[in-house]
Amino acid sequence: MSNEFDTYQLIQRILRREASEFDQQKFDQLYTENATFKSLFDEERQINQAIKGLVVQEISSTISSAFIAEKERQSKQRNKKIGISIAVIALVSIIGFQIDIFDKKKVTSSAHNSTTTSTIEVTHLKPQEEPQKAIEVFPSLDNTIEPAPTKINPKPTPELFIDTLTIKNKNTILAKQEETQEPNIEIEEKPVLSPKLENPCDQVDLELEINKLSPCLFGGLGEIEVLVFGGKPPYQFTLNGKSEDVGLFNNLTAGEYEISIKDDQGCSSNGQLVVLKNSRCQSLPKAFNAGEEWLYDSNYEIVELKILSIMGLEIYTSTAENPSWKGFDTNGDLMKTGAYIFMISKNGQVIDKGNVTLVR
Repeated sequence: MSNEFDTYQLIQRILRREASEFDQQKFDQLYTENATFKSLFDEERQINQAIKGLVVQEISSTISSAFIAEKERQSKQRNKKIGISIAVIALVSIIGFQIDIFDKKKVTSSAHNSTTTSTIEVTHLKPQEEPQKAIEVFPSLDNTIEPAPTKINPKPTPELFIDTLTIKNKNTILAKQEETQEPNIEIEEKPVLSPKLENPCDQVDLELEINKLSPCLFGGLGEIEVLVFGGKPPYQFTLNGKSEDVGLFNNLTAGEYEISIKDDQGCSSNGQLVVLKNSRCQSLPKAFNAGEEWLYDSNYEIVELKILSIMGLEIYTSTAENPSWKGFDTNGDLMKTGAYIFMISKNGQVIDKGNVTLVR
């Protein structure tokens, strides 16, 4: 019996996680070697887990019930506060209504008790004016004017005030003085802006097409032709300050020219710069045989001809009208076949240059 009790106590200590190191060693030995002990431990562990589940479920149910009860208590307390607030508001409204009725009765009674005196009611439509003053025309020592109590309107409008004066002597005459002040209203005069007139030329797009013919080196002159698209004809053409009705300018030498036009509405185009350069108008042979004559046509003007090697060394020089070269150097030796450079100068300035090929 003692052994069974000790075994049960060992199982309980293991399940509660209170076993010592010695208990743990003993449990491991019994659990692996004794099948009866192992079966008993598994049953106790299942029972223990079932009990824990029930306890957790009971605790959760208790907490949920307590939470619901607390919610209901708070709801009842909030409804009670709302009921008290409504009752207080209703009581205040009733008390205010009774006080309003009492004030109206008091004012009515005061008006009936003062019927023995004559009253004048003066209505002022301007709330900011001061009360009227009574002016005594025939002053007397016994005649006095006392202000009577002012009628109280329970719900006065902001634009209506009533003043009541009591007259005790008929010798007193009341005169009403009113000072009417017209409001000073300043009217700001804004300058009248005249409508903006559009420039008709903003809608005009003038396009130019320029054709040019370069002047020749010898004798030929250049020309410039201007074609206009857009605008309103007739057009006026200007070349370096000189105006023409036709867009064709000829007999021009090499140089820079500024061109502009203007249409019939006065719309003009921006100036365009045109550059004319001298060109070789005649064609020159690109190659010739040694011993033959390669001729440069200068239109019988005296020019200087120089023949250079590709490296830039001067080989031959001639100054004449329509100068030529036969393939020899200045010493009379025949040059090798190949490409050479020619240069034409006039008055010390190079006006033309190019390549020529010597063949055999």
